[in-house]
Amino acid sequence: MAVVVLSRLKGIMMRKTVVLACILSLLVAAAVLVGCGSGRGSSTSPEEVTKAFLAAAIKNDVDTTWDMLSQNTQESMKDKATLAETLKTFGPNDKVVVGKATVTGDEAEVPVDYKHGGGETTDNVTIVLVKEGGAWKVDLTRLK
Repeated sequence: MAVVVLSRLKGIMMRKTVVLACILSLLVAAAVLVGCGSGRGSSTSPEEVTKAFLAAAIKNDVDTTWDMLSQNTQESMKDKATLAETLKTFGPNDKVVVGKATVTGDEAEVPVDYKHGGGETTDNVTIVLVKEGGAWKVDLTRLK
């Protein structure tokens, strides 16, 4: 009887060890993927950053847009209050279409078609992004 109980316990312990090993393997794989840039850092494309920036601007989200601005743009604006005034020109009915980026080293140009208020007139602008600390940042001082 004792041999049967020990045999069953050994089987249970082996299964727990295998499950634990599988869980640890998954955690290590997830850590490697995160370490390789699956977050908002360098793996986020200039187009994705531009879309996120414009979505935040249309929502008048000062904190999010501020964090997405290049150091040069932040210095030229001086503070978030200036940005808040700028964001008032955006509205909830504005529509944007983000084109394909042209990337040259640590700079990218992203064409954007912008309709203010969802109107019929489309403005074509090019948003310039620069890489700072491995992340793409919007440089409004170089807007084209």
